[in-house]
Amino acid sequence: MYRLEPTDCAELRLGPDGDLVLLDSPTGHDWSAEAIDVDSDRELIRLGPWHDPARELSYRFALGAPACSDDSACECPRLERRAGDELSALALARRCD
Repeated sequence: MYRLEPTDCAELRLGPDGDLVLLDSPTGHDWSAEAIDVDSDRELIRLGPWHDPARELSYRFALGAPACSDDSACECPRLERRAGDELSALALARRCD
């Protein structure tokens, strides 16, 4: 289970048009109708790709919880968005046993 601490709308919001806006950067797409891909073995949820022909960019989202770099006993969940070769990420609440 992922926990999202209170988050400023500039970090993450769902637009009225269904756009998943990460770090105040819209994609211009209604993501609400897109199928998600759940990889339970890797504990990874993916959304996309969606290609924007006007910007010549493909967008993908991924939600996962890799081990934290400073403590492998903890997980550091994060939401990532790829726009072409550019990666943006939002850290979620850290989890430790």
